[in-house]
Amino acid sequence: MVDTLEEFIQNISHYDAAPRIGYRYWSTRDLDLVEVAKLIRKEIAEWRKSPRVKPWKVSVRVSKYTRGGGNISVKVEKTPGDAIEWASVRLHLQYILDSYNYNASHSMYDYYNSRYGTDIDQRT
Repeated sequence: MVDTLEEFIQNISHYDAAPRIGYRYWSTRDLDLVEVAKLIRKEIAEWRKSPRVKPWKVSVRVSKYTRGGGNISVKVEKTPGDAIEWASVRLHLQYILDSYNYNASHSMYDYYNSRYGTDIDQRT
């Protein structure tokens, strides 16, 4: 028997259909989506200060749905030159977005349960 939701999720986390929970989800789960986007912006800004990251513009936008939930979109302008570098940037941005997210969706059963949807676009 488990006492909390956290214990339950830890017990089922070895199954294939277990929810994917970002490591910052539990500390931010009570925050509004706009507040989460602010934290994401701050983390992206810190990452961009790295000397290995080339300068580019980024915007983080929130879309809220009428019946709850929402989407966080990241748009990158002046993107890195080659496809490999863009793939690396995109992967890191997805990692940042996923670290605050909870996703228990299962496409086989057409079941969607997520804290927010994510979208990363490249603008040239």
